[in-house]
Amino acid sequence: MDEGVCPMRRPRMNTGRHHFILTLHGVGCPPVDGPDAPYWLDADLVGRLFEQVTSRPSVKLTFDDGLESDQSVVLPMLMDHGLKATFFICAGLVDSPGYISADGIRRLVDSGMTIGSHGLNHVSWQGLKEAELQAEIGQARSMLQEMSGADVTEAACPFGRYDRRSLQALKRAGFRTVYTSDGQPATEDQWRRPRYTVTRANFDHVMKMLEHDPVPGTLASIKSWLKGLR
Repeated sequence: MDEGVCPMRRPRMNTGRHHFILTLHGVGCPPVDGPDAPYWLDADLVGRLFEQVTSRPSVKLTFDDGLESDQSVVLPMLMDHGLKATFFICAGLVDSPGYISADGIRRLVDSGMTIGSHGLNHVSWQGLKEAELQAEIGQARSMLQEMSGADVTEAACPFGRYDRRSLQALKRAGFRTVYTSDGQPATEDQWRRPRYTVTRANFDHVMKMLEHDPVPGTLASIKSWLKGLR
């Protein structure tokens, strides 16, 4: 089998230990009341979530887009709670208004956080021309490694969208783990790991879900597998 091509395996029932990977975005007051506003969470809500996570080692935290609040709001809160997180950053937007700075990225790394790639310009990787796809995956990774001084081995698909071609490109680029937004539990042995996106609308539901620790669903696994074949 060509190791440069992402193998599309049939879904199987997970019998090992599973965990929940949560996706958050902006924290605090959103800069504008636009389409991204529902993804912003008040700091007090995130504080409640962090309190829950401190006693739940099976819950992993990720933050997408590389927003300015990652460095000004989220990092101090994580440190106060003794938590770690992975930050998926859009390399082409670093130092832009509303986004994290290069210095902020280094502070995250120095504080023990992990930096991952969210592409270059926060565009869907589906349907891109080959040169555009390579820039979003390869160039973005190189930029983030230079800015962070750390090896970038994880990526998160913008908007949670992916297809066979983008997964193959990520595999060829050597990413060890790729994260989606497929809304189901994950296991440590998965290369493509689903996450739950936390919004204002579903915050209470997510908190209840964490309390009850649901068993992974076979139907969701099948849907995720089929999505990767497109």
